[in-house]
Amino acid sequence: MKAGTEHWLGTSEYDFDTAKDMLMSGRYVYVVFMCHLSTEKLLKGAVVEFTEIEVPPRIHDLKRLAEIANLEVTDAQNTFLNRLTDQQQKTRYPEDIVEFGKHYTKEYAQEVLKKVEEFRKWLLPKIRSAGSSEISSES
Repeated sequence: MKAGTEHWLGTSEYDFDTAKDMLMSGRYVYVVFMCHLSTEKLLKGAVVEFTEIEVPPRIHDLKRLAEIANLEVTDAQNTFLNRLTDQQQKTRYPEDIVEFGKHYTKEYAQEVLKKVEEFRKWLLPKIRSAGSSEISSES
């Protein structure tokens, strides 16, 4: 695995753990925000691992990052990535965090967290196996 990939995966894991902590503390807006951030960093790790790009673009569009990484995502995954991208805009720049937070319930935050976890379980093995096949082909 490329060093840059390891960096992105490590920070993605940290942010995913933070999302879980935010769920436990009842800060549901930040669950969604950290889920997006974790997924963004995971996809940036995929960009580094699966392409010749050493520094991923500084964008927040998850669907676009998946495209740049040459990932073949399902329609359901694509829909989720678009929805999460849309949510990050709202959580990143809320006009009134208290009012805005009323729309993010515990159930909604749990749903987002679960879908991100499913996406991670789908993508992480692909990234890790690409890195291990790179090592074995160099031997």
